[in-house]
Amino acid sequence: GGTQWIIEGVVPVGHLTWLYGRGESGKSLLALHCCISIAQGATEWLGFPVNRELLEGRSVVYLDFEQLGEDEPLTVAQRVGKLALPAAETVTPFYYISDGLPVTKSGAADFDKLGAMLYEFEPALVVVDSFQYAHNGDANDTETVTATMKGLRDLCKAYNCGVVVIDHIPKSDARANSETALPYGSVYKTNGSRSQILIRAVEDEETGDGETYYELKLTKASLLEPSKRWETRLVCAKETDGRLELTHEVLFGRLGRIVEYLRTHEGATAKQILEYLKGDEPNLDNVTVHRSLHALLRDGRIRREGNRKAGYKYHLRGGLNDGF
Repeated sequence: GGTQWIIEGVVPVGHLTWLYGRGESGKSLLALHCCISIAQGATEWLGFPVNRELLEGRSVVYLDFEQLGEDEPLTVAQRVGKLALPAAETVTPFYYISDGLPVTKSGAADFDKLGAMLYEFEPALVVVDSFQYAHNGDANDTETVTATMKGLRDLCKAYNCGVVVIDHIPKSDARANSETALPYGSVYKTNGSRSQILIRAVEDEETGDGETYYELKLTKASLLEPSKRWETRLVCAKETDGRLELTHEVLFGRLGRIVEYLRTHEGATAKQILEYLKGDEPNLDNVTVHRSLHALLRDGRIRREGNRKAGYKYHLRGGLNDGF
């Protein structure tokens, strides 16, 4: 009866989820954080419910094809060591595999052998990092892309699991950092996945306070009921003593200061917000403030009233996704 979800609204069981964006946009960071959170027994990930029943007796597997062929491949400790997750007992087994992944003579993933290898792990969730390296071919070549997509879908069916595929958008793509960006290459990638999430680093929010903001934007949700569809989720990665903490609940830096200001200044204009922020950032300009406000608007943290001619006034929303 209906679609089952490993992570509600994000990762459906038996189907492909596409996690895509430019290089260095936080895709692998977020995927690793997701895997480890689930392994440690989390009941939600960045506010999205995790189905613990589907994970019982199963595992989470991260296949890092990007490390194949590296002279000095990163260890699992190096890959996940910066994540400031609490020390906790592993509830769901987590396997990070970067060495010995089966490939064909062409260097692409050998899905027959990969399927057999995964048998002993009984995975409920598999992350493939990344399509580019698992495919190891022209992303626009219909024949080879179709073959790779079939191999990925076969993994979903064989283990009745969710498969998250990380994919890159070349910086040369004119839409690479836009809200309308799509997975790069053959349309078979877009057609073959049922859930697609664009990851963007909100670059203008790097205020020097050790925070980076990532925006998750749902661009395809063919299995999600309209009433449960979400639009964006803003995630803050805050670095302290070399460790990264990811949260969607608390905002730091400039975005956090805007939210705090609006708590006591309902209906403030962008000009008023700019003047307030200049107390900490004297060189801040109007364009940057508007970008910050738009990030908060997309995330549903704030709303605005008025129009461009008369000017907008900004207010806090009642809840994280109030009004979506």
